[in-house]
Amino acid sequence: LRAGLVAALVALSLMLLAGAGVLVRSLDYLPGSVLGVNPEGVISFGVRGRRLGLSDARLTSVIRDTMARLGQAPGGQGAAFSAPAAFFNDGWIPVRVRPAGAEAPDARVESSVVSGSYFEVLGIPMRAGRTFTDAEFSLEPRASSRVAILSEPLARSLFGDTPPVGRLIDVGSGFTGAWEFDRTLEIVGVAGATRSGLRFRDGPRVALYEAARPRLAWSTVYAKSTLPDPAAIAAARETVRALEPNLPLVNAGTLAGGIERLIP
Repeated sequence: LRAGLVAALVALSLMLLAGAGVLVRSLDYLPGSVLGVNPEGVISFGVRGRRLGLSDARLTSVIRDTMARLGQAPGGQGAAFSAPAAFFNDGWIPVRVRPAGAEAPDARVESSVVSGSYFEVLGIPMRAGRTFTDAEFSLEPRASSRVAILSEPLARSLFGDTPPVGRLIDVGSGFTGAWEFDRTLEIVGVAGATRSGLRFRDGPRVALYEAARPRLAWSTVYAKSTLPDPAAIAAARETVRALEPNLPLVNAGTLAGGIERLIP
């Protein structure tokens, strides 16, 4: 009888351990946790005005007004902009420290244009410095950024343990036979590490955030709300429809749902 009880207890213990392991793995892959964001209460949608032939000036106005209205709507807790969409690699650009220094490894740095509210809305902590101001963030087609925020991995790669805020970096727009640097940016902040949704197993992104040089053809708006998700998505549709009746929302849904589709 004692031997039978011992065997039963051992079997039960193994089942509990296995269940705990599954739970820990599940927690590791909760939407957003593996990517370094908090998607709770956040919806996202793409805005593709060029399909309707809208000018950049008109699309800029619609995006700005949409963000303002969603942030001030009942239940609204803020709205943000990103181009391209969060967690998608948009190619690589070169970065180097001024006046001279080592470039990022293989000069491979992911670049995004984001609003200053992006980090708060997506729950990405600021590790040093500050976010972009409203005056620095620009959607104008010819706007040129003068400030930058680095991800923790990029800051560590470029500066090691030296505080990067206030330093200058040269940034390029791409590779045309050789790396070309066309603008100089002042580092105003360092943001927590995130991962690419398509390559999240590769480790944290070496990412650079700018406040201008938008790619309006691939813009995404994020809105954080206390409303139930379906109501928040409906409110976003109504907000855009009131500004531009024929402008469709692309891939409108919860940020958590979008992350779950990215990560198998």
